[in-house]
Amino acid sequence: MIRRVLLCSAVLVVGCVKRVPTIPPETVVTVGSKSAPARNWASVEGLCDVDRNKFGNEQQAMTALLADWLGQTSAEADGAWDDEHLALLENGLKALSTPMAWQRDSLAKAKACGFEGLGSATELNAQALRRIDEGPWLAEQVRARLALAKWKDARPQLEHAAKQQHCLKANKPPVLYFAAEDEKAVLEWAFCDGSRVVASPGNPPAFQPAKVEAVAGKKSKAKEPDPQLWLDAASKYPSEHVSRAPKLPRKKVVKNDDAPEPEDAP
Repeated sequence: MIRRVLLCSAVLVVGCVKRVPTIPPETVVTVGSKSAPARNWASVEGLCDVDRNKFGNEQQAMTALLADWLGQTSAEADGAWDDEHLALLENGLKALSTPMAWQRDSLAKAKACGFEGLGSATELNAQALRRIDEGPWLAEQVRARLALAKWKDARPQLEHAAKQQHCLKANKPPVLYFAAEDEKAVLEWAFCDGSRVVASPGNPPAFQPAKVEAVAGKKSKAKEPDPQLWLDAASKYPSEHVSRAPKLPRKKVVKNDDAPEPEDAP
């Protein structure tokens, strides 16, 4: 009789034991100098029964990481970027895509459980998801603009080196030593005598003679150059020798959902 009572009591005790939820495995996310744990808490059936301090602490750690990443990559495409911050943007896009989806779903489920103090985590998670959505286009724009800036910085040195190479001898003009096309498709040919030929979209090439400083009291006896000689030289210059600026990607067009699909803006 006593043995039966003890057995029944044991069954009752076991039946009253509260089920402990299985915590998902941890993934450590590192972006830049910050690291934070990430788990798919939304997959837990009894999320309301997990240790709220543990859950909250992990969200705070991720919030600190996101605040740092978003703060350092907040510039517009034409803003102040460098190679380091571009790399940080792309690092975050790669590392945060899945953890942000986990966090979004986990925070929504935790809210239903009455978890408190998750406002900042929810806000930064939404910002991070928007950055991840627009990030590939932003990175493409930034990469192109950085390449363009480097090309512009290098152009004077390239032109100077070409002039030193081709203009040392006193050859009869026109002697063409350098040609470049900028990001707006303006093509310019430079000649050793200081003259140039310039062509812009929608306009034919135009000859720009070298500037000659007039001497007071004297008339110049120099014969006016025949522009066609320079125009012909420019037209014969090998296209593959033209230094061309990196082209910027087309701008992203934002439209209303009910509006017809527009063409990409240049």
